[in-house]
Amino acid sequence: MLPAAPQLPNFAHVRPWTRSPRPHGLTTRLSRFRPGIVPTATSSAPLARRIADARAQLTTDIIPTTYAMSVSTEGSILAMASGAGWKSRDPTLQYYLLDSQSDNCLEGVNINPGLSGVPRFIATDEDNKLVFLADDDRVKSFSFGPGEDGVMPKRLPNLHTMDSTRAYDGPIAIFPDGRLVRAGKGQAAIWDISTLNDGIGETTPRIGSSSPSVEKSGGSKPHSTVAFADDPTYSPSIWHLHAPSGHLICGERAARSGGCGCLALDLEHGGRRAARYLGHGGDVVRITTSPGDPNLFVTAASDGYARMFDVRRPLPVLTIETGIQREGCADVVFVHPDGIPTLFTGGDRTQQIKMWDIREQECVYELSTGNNAVSAMAWDDAHASLYVATTCPHVNRLGERAGYRRARIPTWATWAGVERDYKAYKASGPVSPAKPKPNPIVVHDENGEVMSDEGEDGRGYYDTESESGAEDEDEIDEAYSADMRWPEKCFHRENYFGYAYDAGENMLFRWHFKEEPDITQLPASTTSDW
Repeated sequence: MLPAAPQLPNFAHVRPWTRSPRPHGLTTRLSRFRPGIVPTATSSAPLARRIADARAQLTTDIIPTTYAMSVSTEGSILAMASGAGWKSRDPTLQYYLLDSQSDNCLEGVNINPGLSGVPRFIATDEDNKLVFLADDDRVKSFSFGPGEDGVMPKRLPNLHTMDSTRAYDGPIAIFPDGRLVRAGKGQAAIWDISTLNDGIGETTPRIGSSSPSVEKSGGSKPHSTVAFADDPTYSPSIWHLHAPSGHLICGERAARSGGCGCLALDLEHGGRRAARYLGHGGDVVRITTSPGDPNLFVTAASDGYARMFDVRRPLPVLTIETGIQREGCADVVFVHPDGIPTLFTGGDRTQQIKMWDIREQECVYELSTGNNAVSAMAWDDAHASLYVATTCPHVNRLGERAGYRRARIPTWATWAGVERDYKAYKASGPVSPAKPKPNPIVVHDENGEVMSDEGEDGRGYYDTESESGAEDEDEIDEAYSADMRWPEKCFHRENYFGYAYDAGENMLFRWHFKEEPDITQLPASTTSDW
C-alpha cells in the first residue's frame, strides 16, 4: 500500500490593501506600506517625513518608449531618449520644462532630433543649458535656454552635431569644464563644447519612417581621444561622473565585453583604472550618486540587487535585494532629503517602485506603476519630485493591447471610494502625526518560512487563508467593474493598492511629495473602450 501523499500547506498570499498600515491621512492610495517599519524621518525633517509617509500627488503623461532620462541639476528640464512611431523606430527627444509645469498635469514636447537611429543615451548640462542626445553614430545638443529675445522657444533648437564615427557608441557624460565625453572600445572621445560651431547641416527624408528628416552632416570630429591604459578592449556600457573625484564610475555588460564588472576610470590621467568595485553578479545597468554624501554611489544590476559602495572600498557597504527571483533591478535613485539617505528602486516584473530607508535597511513602502515595467527613473530635487518612465508589457510594438479580462474592483478601490475617504479626512480636521507602530509578531511554519506578520490589531502583510476566502472580504463594485479591464498576467491584483489602476500605455509618472497633496488626483484606469 502506497503511503499517503503529504498534505500541502496553505500558501501565503498578500492581504488586501485595507489590511495594511497607512501612516497618514494624505498618504497616496497608490502606495502600500510594510508593517512594523518605523522610518527614521521625523517632523524635524519635513521633506524626508513627507517622503516616508508617501504624501505625494501623482501626475501622469503618455510617452513613447523610453530608454534613458535625465533631470538637470537645478530642475530646469526633464529630457528623455525615446523611440516613437511604428515599432518605436523613430528617434525622439521627449522633454518637459519643469518650472512651467502645473500641479494637475504634465505638458511635454517631443521632437524629431534628426538622428538616423533611436537614441539610447542622454545627458543634461545645466550650466550651458544644453541637452545631449546620442545614437550609435552621432551626438546632438539642444538648447533649453532663452533665445536672444529672452523668450524660451516652443521647440528646443539644435545647436551642435558631433560625429562619433561609430567607434564611440557608448554612454556620454558632461565634465564641469564644458567637455563632452563618449565611450568607445578601449578609448573615449572628447569634444570641447565651447569651440564647436553652432548650427546644423542639410536634412534628408527618412525613407519608410514617419520622422520627416535626418541631418546629412556627420558633425564635428572629436577634439581629442583618451585610451584606456589598463585594458585596450574595455568597453563601458554605462558610466556616471563622480563629481567629487572627477572619476567616471563605469559598468559593463557581459554580452558586450564578456564581464559584468564595475570600476572607476581617471580620464584626466591617461585613462587609468583608479579603483575596482566587486560583488556584481549581473550586468550593471544604472549608476547613481547623491550630493548628500560625496563618498557613496549606488548601482542597479541585472542580478536583482542594488549595491551601495563607498568609493574608498572595493566591496559594497550595503546590498539590497530589490525584486523577486530572476528579476533585475531596472533603475535606482539615491537622494538625501533633509540629510536622510533614501533609495528608490524600480521593478520590471514586479511592476512597482520601492522606497528604502537606508538607516533602517528596510523597504518602507511600494508605489504602483499601473502594472507597467519601470524603464528609467530620475529625481528632481528642486521640486521634490520623482519621475518614473514605464513601459506597458500588455501592449505590443504595434500599439495593440492583449491579455485583458474584466476587472474585479473592490468598492474601496474605486475613485469614488478614494474621494469618500478624502472628504472624511478633511471633515475630521488636522490630526497629529501617526505614532510609530510596534514591530510585528512574525509567524513561521514548521520549516522556518514566514507565514504571516501580525500587529497588535491582528492585521498583517501575509494571510494563510485560501485566495477565494480573501476575495470574500472585499465587496466588489460590479457596476464599476463592468466597464474596467485588468491584465490577466500581472504582478498585482486589483486589491493590492488603495486604488485599482492599470495604465494600459507607456506612461510617465511624477510623484510630487508635498505637505498637502490632492490624493484624489488619480489617473483613469483601463476601460472596455479600447
